[in-house]
Amino acid sequence: MEIYFDKLSSFYDEALRKSNLCVTVSDNNEFYYYEFNVINRIAKVRTNDNKYIEEASSFFHDNNKYITKIYTLDNSFYQEFDEVMVYKLPIKVILPTEFLISKERYEAIDNTLHDLDSIYLPVAIIDDEYVLLDGHIRLYIMQENLNKLVYVYLDEPEHYIKDLIYIGKEQNVKTIKDVELVSEKQYKSIWEPFIDQLKNNSF
Repeated sequence: MEIYFDKLSSFYDEALRKSNLCVTVSDNNEFYYYEFNVINRIAKVRTNDNKYIEEASSFFHDNNKYITKIYTLDNSFYQEFDEVMVYKLPIKVILPTEFLISKERYEAIDNTLHDLDSIYLPVAIIDDEYVLLDGHIRLYIMQENLNKLVYVYLDEPEHYIKDLIYIGKEQNVKTIKDVELVSEKQYKSIWEPFIDQLKNNSF
């Protein structure tokens, strides 16, 4: 069995897929789809089969710890989680760990992201700085809409995040305003291989 965030399957809504809100489980060449539509801190699941819904929900929550409840539209599955502390931070004090954003993904999310006051982003405190771990497109959209504050919650950083902080500062990427919009082709050819190398410590 393999479980992963799915950015390709046509089962999912395009904006949710590009927002990392879609989890696919593959097992013996069978595919089980779980689309998480998040409203505030609650996720409603659309699926083709409940077989692996517990595994998909746990996987999703591990990557979105601010979520307090997950359930299907027909209430055939319901799960609650302990609440993590959330609080607001000024957007300008948050250090990004992505230096490029895909224009196509940005546009897909921007067209459907309406409630900017219900965005929750994971951060870590590293060397007395707040560091963004995920959700760069959403934060970029917020600053473009002149939002000053965003909800955050503390999460554990991956092993390569400190390297990204160092590289980002070298490239003068210190706030979300410094992140560059590029084409999807550039994002896939430049950013994704760079991150894969960093994750695998192959530099």
